[in-house]
Amino acid sequence: MRVLIVLRTLDPKIGGGTTERTFHLCRELVRKGVNVNLITLDLGLDEERRQALSGVNILALPCLWKRFYFPKFLLSKIRAFVLLSDVVHFVGHWSVLNLLVWREARKYEVPFLLNPAGEFKIVGRSRPLKQLFDFFFGQRMKEEAKGYLAVTAQEKEEFTQQGLNPLRCDIVPNGVDPEQFNTQPTCDLYQKYHLPRKPYLFFMGRLEPIKGPDLLLEAFVQIANDFSEIQLVYGGADNGLLSTLQRKAKEPGLQGRVHFPGLIAYDDRETVYRAAEAVVIPSRREMMSLVVLEAGLCRRPVLLTSTCGFEALEEAEAGWTVEPTVEGLAAGLQALLASAEEQALRAERLEQLVLAEYTWEVIGQRHLEIYSRLLSKSDANLEISENESDNLTQINKSAA
Repeated sequence: MRVLIVLRTLDPKIGGGTTERTFHLCRELVRKGVNVNLITLDLGLDEERRQALSGVNILALPCLWKRFYFPKFLLSKIRAFVLLSDVVHFVGHWSVLNLLVWREARKYEVPFLLNPAGEFKIVGRSRPLKQLFDFFFGQRMKEEAKGYLAVTAQEKEEFTQQGLNPLRCDIVPNGVDPEQFNTQPTCDLYQKYHLPRKPYLFFMGRLEPIKGPDLLLEAFVQIANDFSEIQLVYGGADNGLLSTLQRKAKEPGLQGRVHFPGLIAYDDRETVYRAAEAVVIPSRREMMSLVVLEAGLCRRPVLLTSTCGFEALEEAEAGWTVEPTVEGLAAGLQALLASAEEQALRAERLEQLVLAEYTWEVIGQRHLEIYSRLLSKSDANLEISENESDNLTQINKSAA
């Protein structure tokens, strides 16, 4: 099977969880014997990242305008990758790159599925542009897609509300690789990230409103006096809120207790997770948190909001779920920090849940089943000669 995945960036600092999800999906599909082709932009695509995807045929288009991820129109190279694929898997929605690949896929009748990762709903910046994109192109893409991938039941419900056929929609959650979270400590995190040697609550994610770091800080204010030793650590790149959070952290009662080490190196994540008292995910809205799965593999207790797309946590009593408000988070922190025994019990349940249902081995197999079903229903598969596939390497090298 030949699968073409379209993703705007392979840089996790820009693409966050969606990029990491797609990165691991590509690796797992290769392990399962799939011929994986990937079209992306050259943003943050260094040699180390390429080596990690050594089994993937990558076409990295130059990005001409970073603000809107505007690619160089190398249509002949895009066309070649489309023709050498049985199915196209689009990740994200608001993307000129998606538009270019879609035009070639529909022209040559290559079936495709849409995996919007929360982007069907028009929120955030540039709303007028997103509305125009949907009016002229996005709606047609939705109508012509052979299938849709939702990360959660909530996202599938949003598809239905937009008039999409629920029978064409599959729910495939995020996954994690247990082998990447079973290592020895990689660093002296207290020295490398300038952290105090005290128990801390850990936030992992971009510092932006939708992730709720401001809600967490306000909640921490309310419980700080009751747990005087507890620190708060924000691990993540700034996306607009860092200065606001830093000003708040200088207020009386918080000085010296809130820390901003910046983006945590990928190889250091496990070390930082395991050293944390607990992991807190205060998102205002999220399709499905990858952080909760990573914390689970590290057997750390988790507090997250009900808008994180992980209902299984509450159902399995494997953590604490609260409303995405300051009051809800403060109450959740009080409950979490009140009992070390309950922390350990729920952390163990979460680890068992993740290993049973959310590894990439399981999630990758689910994708394969969906691709196979989509192809079996499609009458538009193209017959491509075997020697054409040899052109991929040359196409990739000549992209500039």
